[in-house]
Amino acid sequence: GSGGRYGLVSEDYAREFFLRERLSTTTGFNRGIWKRLESQVRAWASELPASDTLGLMIWAGPVLEPEPERWGRLMVPRYFYKIVYHPAQSRVVA
Repeated sequence: GSGGRYGLVSEDYAREFFLRERLSTTTGFNRGIWKRLESQVRAWASELPASDTLGLMIWAGPVLEPEPERWGRLMVPRYFYKIVYHPAQSRVVA
């Protein structure tokens, strides 16, 4: 797969899967404000006219802090960010 190009091995994939699953089930990550933001982004995307071929660009990731929470050897961020950019309008929308 493409993981070899980036130096990832099966252990890296296992850690990433564990982190994603653990966050979604134990921290309420997919509930509350993040869920509302996801719904809003989907609504914005569905309202774009067909002539808007650029769509929305979205970046999301962890906020790295000096002391993330630890689950065994795995360091887990407590906060996350999401940036939604509309290139056709040259503006950040969220």
